[in-house]
Amino acid sequence: MFHKGLNKEILVAAAQELIEQDGFQQFSMRKLAEKLDVKTASLYTHIESMEMLFTEVGLSALKAQQEYLMGAVKEKHGDDAVAVLAGAFRRFAFEHPELYRFIVQIPTGDDAVLKEAATMTAEPFMRVLADYSISDYRRMHWQRVLRGLMHGFVSEEQAGYFSHYPISIDESYEIAVRCVIMDYIRKKMTAMTEEKASLFADVPVSKAVLTLAVPTVILSLIHISEPTRP
Repeated sequence: MFHKGLNKEILVAAAQELIEQDGFQQFSMRKLAEKLDVKTASLYTHIESMEMLFTEVGLSALKAQQEYLMGAVKEKHGDDAVAVLAGAFRRFAFEHPELYRFIVQIPTGDDAVLKEAATMTAEPFMRVLADYSISDYRRMHWQRVLRGLMHGFVSEEQAGYFSHYPISIDESYEIAVRCVIMDYIRKKMTAMTEEKASLFADVPVSKAVLTLAVPTVILSLIHISEPTRP
């Protein structure tokens, strides 16, 4: 029973438990009240609205994710840190699937709490990318690319889209991370000055991306050992 000494922290923790258990779409203030053994109206003594509760739960969830990722990276640096971060990101999504889905549904806007949450999302990525000799401007871009890669892969995997071929999903994930970060950023971006990068300013995005990325992807795939064929 939670009703004794009820406060906002208890409400947020209980709401997070319900979301992890039943999913974000099934959550309701009535179910939360039942879990806490109080009347629904009593909840609003401690939280202004369900929207405010979602904001608090979202912030709590993002803090949990951030601590999970930063705890995995610890004192690692460079390529090792990127690889560990990528693995931790994927594990968190599968260990807390409903919480992860809730995190990606957090509404964006001008709310100061949500802005703080958005900053926390990027911090583990900015931390590992700090070891690369790229400008802050490029680092901000590449943390988006890295997060987008990981989230896209995890979303496809959770939806079951990687079940069609008898090959390792872990290896596919490793290939993706290595192609985009370990090979591309480390080998290419460290040698590219801002002046050279600006040469792509007037090139359509698709052509610029292909010009830079395709050779790296091909080289990375060449280095992947294939099983010996009879």
